[in-house]
Amino acid sequence: MWVAAYLILAIGLVAVAGWALQRFRPSAFSRYPGGIEEFKRRGKIVIPIYLAAALILGGLNSGNQVLFASALALMFSSPVVAICLFAWWSRPRKRSPAEMQKALELGQQKLAAQRELLWQQQLKQLVFPYELVSGAEAEAAYEAARAKGQAEGYTPLIITPATWLLPNFSREELVAEAQRVIDNAPQAKEFFSERMVERSKYDEDGTTNRRLDEAEAFAAAEPIGPTRELDDRMFTLQDTLGEKPPFPHVREAALVRIPTPRPWEIPAYTLYGGWNACPNSEQMVAVAQHWHEKYGADICALGDGTLEFRVGRLPTDQREAVELMREQMLFCDEGMDDLIEAPDIFRDAVSLLPIQKYWIFWWD
Repeated sequence: MWVAAYLILAIGLVAVAGWALQRFRPSAFSRYPGGIEEFKRRGKIVIPIYLAAALILGGLNSGNQVLFASALALMFSSPVVAICLFAWWSRPRKRSPAEMQKALELGQQKLAAQRELLWQQQLKQLVFPYELVSGAEAEAAYEAARAKGQAEGYTPLIITPATWLLPNFSREELVAEAQRVIDNAPQAKEFFSERMVERSKYDEDGTTNRRLDEAEAFAAAEPIGPTRELDDRMFTLQDTLGEKPPFPHVREAALVRIPTPRPWEIPAYTLYGGWNACPNSEQMVAVAQHWHEKYGADICALGDGTLEFRVGRLPTDQREAVELMREQMLFCDEGMDDLIEAPDIFRDAVSLLPIQKYWIFWWD
């Protein structure tokens, strides 16, 4: 009986210690086969056994004060002992270069598997027709689909395994919701004005506006050509997972046929936007229409929190490029503080606009 009781207590010791480590030091499970979820699954089975054993042990030994006190002491001290043992087992240790490389590869494989799972889920949720193409061929397939789409009444859109999940609506629900978004879209001028006012609320001493004015004046007064070489490929089609530039193409992409000949309506048919500082779908429709009319800029791809435009007409002079840069920063202010920190950094960014075939925007 005592052997069985101690075995059960030992199992309970591991379960309670595992729970404590999972709560206070989850990194301890980085080398546990199956990870923390497997440990938690087993713990849910073991903990009730541990509690039942404690009650039985206490009941059986209630007539023996010494044994009963020993059992209680063991039960209360065992988690502490287990935590010490687990802490020792999971202590940081120096890894060899081979072990570090193997850990990196395993991490990349795990991320790739998760992304593939989400990708298959994404494809199942698509309610519009699509075709799968390799990442290396997707840009050419998109260009061909643009001309065909204008004749057949649709707009092509590229999504990849890294694209955030699109809404899980039926086709009828999504088309109805898209029409509501389109009907409620403001004017782009109204959106930019509202963003200026909103930004001023968080710029009480006027520092941000002053830096922006100085950067714009510097860029307009001393224009320069591009200061660096431009990788003028569609960024959404580049696989940045565990790689270094120049990034390879993604393995696979989907070319989706959005049922509208107006590319600026894509945010409405995907309900894209509306998180954190990202404009909502109505605002995106407004800005996309404005840039389509002025620059021939069409939304071409959705990525990992990103929105990408293909540009048809580039800015023709420095004044127009500076004005466009201001609009882009009002549309997406991620990294804006770094951009206007020094006027020459802002000017360098402006200098790329007259040669950029694609605009990429990212929201955290």
